Amino acid sequence: MSASLGNSGVTRTSRRFYLPAAVSLVLISLLIYGGAGDHELLNWDDRSYTVDNPWVSNPTPQNIVAMFTEVRMANWHPLTWLSFVPEYAVCGGRAVCYKLSNAVLHGINAFLLGIFTMVVLGQAAKCMRLTDSARIVLNSSRAGLDFSHWAALFAALLFLAHPQHVEAVTWVAERKELLCGLFYLLALIVYCRQPEGTYWQCYGLTLPLFALALMSKSMAVSLPLMLVLLDLFLLHHPRLLVERDFKFALSKLLIEKLPFYVLMCGAMLLTLWSQTPDRLEAAAMDQKLLTILAGLQHYPLKFLLPFGFSPFYPQEMVYTGMISFLPALLLAAGLGFGLYKARKSWFMPLLVLALFSYLLAVAPVIGIVKVGEQAFADRYSYLPTLFLYLGAGCGFAYCICKASRLALVLVPAGLLLVFVGLQSYTYKQVWRNDLVFWSTVVESYPDVAATPLDNLANSLSGAGEYAMAQDYYERSISVNPQGLMAYLNLASVQEYLGDTDAALRTLQQGVEANPGSAGLQSRAGRSFLLAGELQQAERYIEKAQALQPNLADVQLSRGMLDLMRGDVESAVGYLSAVPVSMPQHYEAGLLLVQALARLDGQQAMDALNGLLARYGERPQLLELQASLNAAAAAESR
Repeated sequence: MSASLGNSGVTRTSRRFYLPAAVSLVLISLLIYGGAGDHELLNWDDRSYTVDNPWVSNPTPQNIVAMFTEVRMANWHPLTWLSFVPEYAVCGGRAVCYKLSNAVLHGINAFLLGIFTMVVLGQAAKCMRLTDSARIVLNSSRAGLDFSHWAALFAALLFLAHPQHVEAVTWVAERKELLCGLFYLLALIVYCRQPEGTYWQCYGLTLPLFALALMSKSMAVSLPLMLVLLDLFLLHHPRLLVERDFKFALSKLLIEKLPFYVLMCGAMLLTLWSQTPDRLEAAAMDQKLLTILAGLQHYPLKFLLPFGFSPFYPQEMVYTGMISFLPALLLAAGLGFGLYKARKSWFMPLLVLALFSYLLAVAPVIGIVKVGEQAFADRYSYLPTLFLYLGAGCGFAYCICKASRLALVLVPAGLLLVFVGLQSYTYKQVWRNDLVFWSTVVESYPDVAATPLDNLANSLSGAGEYAMAQDYYERSISVNPQGLMAYLNLASVQEYLGDTDAALRTLQQGVEANPGSAGLQSRAGRSFLLAGELQQAERYIEKAQALQPNLADVQLSRGMLDLMRGDVESAVGYLSAVPVSMPQHYEAGLLLVQALARLDGQQAMDALNGLLARYGERPQLLELQASLNAAAAAESR
């Protein structure tokens, strides 16, 4: 027998193994996710988060402040942006640096999950009304490790190696998931370690950690309610749900956590406000319910069956009947049977805690407010499945304590870990470059959705395979004639190949199929403007203005039109109105400097200096600076 688990589940003996365990997990993570030297930053968010992000590539004090005070790519997660700065300074655009950092973070998170497992088991031994047999099992040991150590070891290793987390680790843009997980787990550990402490012992570190998690990714909004679940079903279960102490419940669940609720509501409002209308997908109620059900079954199903993953699951899978909901029925039946059988057992509250924790953590990304074109995404499982891994660890530890020979448990468990680790090692290669990424998706879901076809065409175009790119753009349009980007990208390829007439016809076709799209009308207008067809350009741009006058792309197009017509003051007004957080700001800024140069050379230079401060010394800006300096020198003579 070992010593009792104690108050926290972390004994003095176990603390000696903290550093070796953490280092080992990080090294295993690097082993699984290493070998990425030939990987590239994807155009699917990676480049926009790093090399094409002026906050990262040009971290002036102004841009550092902007990380915390502005929204970029419809997101506010300043710690994520900040974490890329040192890597960009050292590695620039080499994807392997960012991916190795992600692997290190994932290893640390696996270690923290192990600590959390020990803490939860320690609190269960202290707070729950255990049977004698349960207490014997929880305090038993094999091969020098007690129950909580075995559970923590397996939970951490399975979490580390499971291919369900490959997307979160090897996709550079998902650094936010890992950072959020880091602070979220730390907050849970700190809170559970001091359930009977003073207010500052309970919340003095938990609240700042919650704020840091929110600044990494807004998915951390579930943390305050997660703390409530821990109070109800673990830390204060007897007093809250058995004795039903109302006064204590009011203090513990509401009053003490008011600062958390304030941060939670603020983060939710900020997230909704930051989402541009085009990112919020409108869906009928029946489609929304199907999406929610599909997501709820997807994450536990992939945990149990770790194969058949995809980097992108098209929303159309849900609407076209490609997804069977039989697994959801089987999971629900199994869960209901398990809860019924365990209804009088000492661990029933822990089962309820695990169930509600999953539902709570997955709620922000399950499709209640639909963002993006995917039905669900494996990266979203990073936080919601924590208790599944904890449960797997407990099951493993129970088998260890009951087995007549350790090898009967260790060998199959080891083979399972090797299997999932090899799955992860292989699957990460899908993120090698854009072409491999989108070819994999299209191979899995051919002609199901336009987005994979469009992005594969973009990848082919970037690789110089223009004929194949045009074919895939046309397939994308045939799948979804209302898709905007396929028309725009196909027209861009046609313009690049010198077929301006074909490009203009493509844009006209797109406008006819999408008469209510201000963005498409605006881009068509600019193309006609560059082709010298001023009247046609005016018609499209004025229609775009009537539809959505404050759209950044419309303001850019109108400013360009006025500049070409010679109405410089009007052009300055429209170009100045393009928000700095929008991708059109750089092009609008270039045109603004040119417009101001016709009015006031000093104002033009001030505007240019602002662009240099934000975007760094790009060749276009330096060329424009030389031109302005030459004009100023000529004028002074």
